[in-house]
Amino acid sequence: MRHHIVAVLGLLISAAAWGQSRQVPAADQERPIVLSGGTIHTVADADPIESGFVRIENGLITQVGAGDPMLKSGDQVIDCQGAHVYPGMILIDTQLGLYETSAVEVTLDYNELGSITPEASALLAINPDSDLIPVTRSNGVLTGVVAPSGGLVSGWGATVRFDGWTWEDMAIQPRSGLFFDWPRVGFAKSAERFEELDTLIRDARRWSAAREADPTVGPDARFNALLPVLDKEAPAFIRADTAPQIETAVAFGARHDIDVVIVGGDEAMECVETLLAHDIPVVVHGTHRMPGRRDELWDHQYTLPGRLNEAGIKVAIAANERYTGHERNLPYHAGTAAAHGMDPQEALRTVTQYAAEVIGLGEVLGTIEVGKYGTVIVTNGDPLEVTTNVSKAFIEGRQIELENRQTQLRDKYLQKYRRQGRVD
Repeated sequence: MRHHIVAVLGLLISAAAWGQSRQVPAADQERPIVLSGGTIHTVADADPIESGFVRIENGLITQVGAGDPMLKSGDQVIDCQGAHVYPGMILIDTQLGLYETSAVEVTLDYNELGSITPEASALLAINPDSDLIPVTRSNGVLTGVVAPSGGLVSGWGATVRFDGWTWEDMAIQPRSGLFFDWPRVGFAKSAERFEELDTLIRDARRWSAAREADPTVGPDARFNALLPVLDKEAPAFIRADTAPQIETAVAFGARHDIDVVIVGGDEAMECVETLLAHDIPVVVHGTHRMPGRRDELWDHQYTLPGRLNEAGIKVAIAANERYTGHERNLPYHAGTAAAHGMDPQEALRTVTQYAAEVIGLGEVLGTIEVGKYGTVIVTNGDPLEVTTNVSKAFIEGRQIELENRQTQLRDKYLQKYRRQGRVD
């Protein structure tokens, strides 16, 4: 009996530690939704549409315009007068759903044993009940590229919608890109690691050619996982910060004829000519960071996205917070770039349009245009400002619950202070 009690208590403690979300995933869209009367920020156009409307049917945007919409029988009209409508924001290179509570090992599933694991898939490890997902989407971040880390070749990142009962429900693009943690240049084992990567790519191509010529050649999960990158169906997302890292990563892509996206890019301004020559986009790992070198200016990280953008490089911004629960701050990273010289419209695009284009989903995400997913947010102001609140969110036409653990705690203690007469 005593053992049974201990086991039950252990399960209860574990469940609490896992922090399972209590939010119920949204039901499928049942009828057309018309967001009417608000200011529509399509992002595709520089100027917003005043007193406009957006119609969403079967998960897709079917109409965007100014004035009063032509309503149809069965339309669900949502009054957005005085509000603003924006595309949902996109978070690249996150571990939401993979990393929950650092002190609870069973909630950490972001890396695999071994240095080279291209067969690893972040999608299969995502916990759709993570308590951190509702917190993040309540700030307008509705889509993300969830990626593993560690080793030289970490595995495949997946683009997901931040709502769903299972990882299958969440999946938009199961293989958005293969993530690499690039070696530092100039260290004792640097040359050995670069040779290991070159050998991996060469051997994978040889295996593919041999298997095509002779179907009896045995399968290889590692080589097979590399094929979408080798066939240029998906890019290699290479985490690289220093100029030597960036230069060698771009050279690696050119040498093996694979598409590369630089993630991090602290010293990308020193590699502008190389990046432009090879048409390489950069995902800046956040602006709320200290400079990487002692000789860099204090505002280096704040101004980096704007300087890269002005140089003609396609830039997206990732939050890259030390704690996954702070990934909700993504819009404020873009806001910091805007506050330090970047054009505000371009700053907004780093977490919407440009982010969608970098992950190969520019045709369906990132802007409010006919034919794209009805993934939008309704706000009371500029979403890049900390004073702005998101009042409604839709993922492919499904209205998403914005309540989360933090709002529940806020409401709980508001009740306490109302009863004490300390707040209205």
